[in-house]
Amino acid sequence: MRQEHQLRVLLQTGPFTTSDALARDLKTIPGIEIDHRRLAASLLGGGDAAFLWIMAPVASIATVAEILCRHTTRLKVGGGDNLVILTGGRITSSEKVVEFRHVRCRKQVPLRGKSEAEIREILEGVAEEEGWG
Repeated sequence: MRQEHQLRVLLQTGPFTTSDALARDLKTIPGIEIDHRRLAASLLGGGDAAFLWIMAPVASIATVAEILCRHTTRLKVGGGDNLVILTGGRITSSEKVVEFRHVRCRKQVPLRGKSEAEIREILEGVAEEEGWG
């Protein structure tokens, strides 16, 4: 039995727009798996951050891009609210509430202000890095 190729992406959300709506929207994608974690500390400017580790069929990249783009329109205008792809991201703890020291990545790619097509290109790049492109 052949395993379907998976897009694996770590997202960071916050601090003001809740990640729950994003997680709910992503769960509508057939075959998606989501590991939803919260940051243990409150941020200096208020609010909190969350991390969503998503695994979805590579064939659903366009749908994932559409949902991520829609979420960026919900972000609060001021205060650093953002949605970020953490390329090469991983979480080194099995806890549901993590600290920044448990989150590793090679690069942070902010999605605020990016079009759906730009987000899709970023996701395709992540899939290519994993050898699934």
